[in-house]
Amino acid sequence: MPLSGTPLRSYSQSRSSPPEGDSHAGLPDGFDGPSIPDLLEDQMVSSIRWISVDCADPFPLSRFYGDVTGWPTDADDRPGHDECAVLPPAPGHPGLLFTRVPEPKGAKNRLHLDLQPLDRTRDEEVERVIALGATLLADRRGRGQGWIVLADPEGNEFCMNTSPAEREQSA
Repeated sequence: MPLSGTPLRSYSQSRSSPPEGDSHAGLPDGFDGPSIPDLLEDQMVSSIRWISVDCADPFPLSRFYGDVTGWPTDADDRPGHDECAVLPPAPGHPGLLFTRVPEPKGAKNRLHLDLQPLDRTRDEEVERVIALGATLLADRRGRGQGWIVLADPEGNEFCMNTSPAEREQSA
């Protein structure tokens, strides 16, 4: 139960289902390996539906990550809600769920997001997310590779890696 005492909202209506018969939904374009049903045959597995982040104020943090990723935020979310979502970019991908908790962040995250820009360089993307409210924590850039460690507006760490084009150029 969220802090308000009301049941958690279901986001199942916020996600579309893969097209009927599309066994490669959620896999990279051009993927010609086994289909999802083939991979899961005779296995009991779980998939990641949400990556959840505990926070003090879910609404602005969900909007920050929506702006960073370009993914849609849930239109039903409002300031003061106990949980707010950044919806998955496509069926089969996890979304980001921000949940209000009473205690402040205490130490370094044990799990964090590693992001990569798709349409610009890592350094250009770092400038953009800092303008959105991120804070630079550490510079781990190397010869054409490496990453930058940042914190979101509530202090949760995340990393910005090089873009696929930059990694291809340095290979």
